[in-house]
This record gives sequence, structure tokens and C-alpha cells, in this order.
Amino acid sequence: MRSSSYRRGPRALRRPQVRLDYLTLVPASLLPRKADYEAIADRLPRGEVLLVLPPADSPERSTMQRLAQFFRAQGRHVTVLTEERLQPIGHR
Repeated sequence: MRSSSYRRGPRALRRPQVRLDYLTLVPASLLPRKADYEAIADRLPRGEVLLVLPPADSPERSTMQRLAQFFRAQGRHVTVLTEERLQPIGHR
């Protein structure tokens, strides 16, 4: 059994006329820090991709780096942060 899988988004979001304000990709370990990365993402221009990399020794890091390259190749602007640079709100 695979530990993760890709699922299509809800039908309402798959309509061609729907455009997301931004896309945020973070490792699951950062889900408890949602307020921290959402505060950063809320300041990004519309259509931006925010990608937070896991620690350097994480096997997922190379996958996340490839995702950043993929989005850039598609013409999207990508902001990449490391987990270490994701500081709590109020400490910036």
C-alpha cells in the first residue's frame, strides 16, 4: 500500500473558470503550523505557488524540489522556503 496518493480536487474546483488565489504545498509535519505558512501565502500575488521544503535529510525534499521545477516550467512563479525559515507569526 502506498503511503500517499494523488486525488483529484472537488468538482467545483476543477471547472476551467476557477482560478485559485495561490497554491501552498507543505510537508504533512507542518500542518500544525498552518497559521504560519498561511500568513506568508496571504501576502503573495495571485497565482503564486508557496512551497515549504522539509529538512535536508528528508526523502521528500527532492520530490518537493522537483515540484518547484515543474511549476516554474509551467510558467508559475514559485516561492520556496525551508522549514527552518518558516518562523512563527510575530517573530519576523
